Amino acid sequence: MKDELREIKNEIGILTRTEQIVRANKEEYERELRRKEAERGVAGATSTKEGLEKVSEKKHEVDIQKGKTLEEISKIVQQLEAKFKEKKETLRPKMNELKELRERFKTLEKTYLVKKAEYDQTIAGIESENASLEAEVKKIKDEVYADDTKLTKLKYQAQIIELMNQRLNDENDYLHGRKEFSKEFKSYRDMLQAGIKRQENDIKNLKKEREAVKENYEPSLRQTNMLTDLKKLLALKIQVAKNEGGRRDFEPRNETTQGNVNRLVVRE
Repeated sequence: MKDELREIKNEIGILTRTEQIVRANKEEYERELRRKEAERGVAGATSTKEGLEKVSEKKHEVDIQKGKTLEEISKIVQQLEAKFKEKKETLRPKMNELKELRERFKTLEKTYLVKKAEYDQTIAGIESENASLEAEVKKIKDEVYADDTKLTKLKYQAQIIELMNQRLNDENDYLHGRKEFSKEFKSYRDMLQAGIKRQENDIKNLKKEREAVKENYEPSLRQTNMLTDLKKLLALKIQVAKNEGGRRDFEPRNETTQGNVNRLVVRE
């Protein structure tokens, strides 16, 4: 059909070119014919005749075209039927094969669904068993960890007890003179008692210092407040003198008196 279509297109191109040439010649012949008709006094006769001929030709062409169209349609239908039969015969083995494959697919699908159900059931059982085993393993791990912690704690407690026992034995030897603890102390007890006594003395000294601070706090606070007020008073007095414009000489200086005491002397 593609080859036939290509040939038809080529023929259409040739006919179109031929038509263009014929139309060009026709226009030239018509001009010549009209000129001669005008010379002989029968202008328009050719046009009338051509109109009748065209009508007759068109009717004839339509009749022929109808016949050709019906014939072509019949040929096309026959060709299509022949090709359909040919394709059907060509595809028959494939269709039979497809039918067999479909039947085989249905059988395999049924087997697959059965096997899949069994697999899902097995997996569900295994997952349930795994969850139970994991919970049991976790419980055992927690117990082992607790036992390890308890064992480590007991181990350290045993070491502490052993050290305490060793210290008690050493303390007994120190008290009975079988061993010497140090040049300063005879035993742990003496060293601890000396430490306790030293701490008690420190506490007594701190209490005395606290009492002294309490006694001196209020006088020191009053003295500090008095010095602050004095500073404010002097600053105010200097400001007043500046505002009055007097020529007063305020000369603050430090004088050292007996007893190494610093005093602030303000002279006006």
